Amino acid sequence: MAKTFESDGVYAGIPYRVLSNGKIDIMLNGTVVRLRDMDELLNVVSGLQHRAALAPETSTRPRSKRWISKTLAAVFVVAVVAVLVGSNSVNQDVLKGLKADVAACQKRVDTMQQAGLIHHIILSTSSADVVVNEPTWNASEYNTKVAAALYVYCIRSPADGRFTVYVKGLRDNEIKGSVMNGNWWSK
Repeated sequence: MAKTFESDGVYAGIPYRVLSNGKIDIMLNGTVVRLRDMDELLNVVSGLQHRAALAPETSTRPRSKRWISKTLAAVFVVAVVAVLVGSNSVNQDVLKGLKADVAACQKRVDTMQQAGLIHHIILSTSSADVVVNEPTWNASEYNTKVAAALYVYCIRSPADGRFTVYVKGLRDNEIKGSVMNGNWWSK
């Protein structure tokens, strides 16, 4: 008798479960497919959505969307470099780059919530707690973890950039890392 697929959730119409070793199983076209981590799930879904959205008349992305993607990638690289340098002052490069497209940051936060990485966000005037699902967080790559905090910083920080985002576990309530004034800090 075939074993039924018991999912932890559904992301973009694809049932998934997080295994104890951090790998992800998805049900795709009636077949269980094992993925290395949550980042690979996001890439698979992105690829499926991209293929479904392509039509002969829209086979190339408009220049403006490519620029936005490249800009966000460049900002992310600057943010990672800021991790190495570290500072209590506002990282102006990160602030300006992220604030250039707050809507894209919001879309990425929504995607991370749909994927089960971000469980919920608690806001106050000077900070935000990003509460994450530990199994999904542990299965994610380092860059995805940094990006989760930076994208919340992008959509919630004031114009002067003085804002802190704490990433905390849902079950253990431990701080996993934070973005302070645009600079990533991990424990």
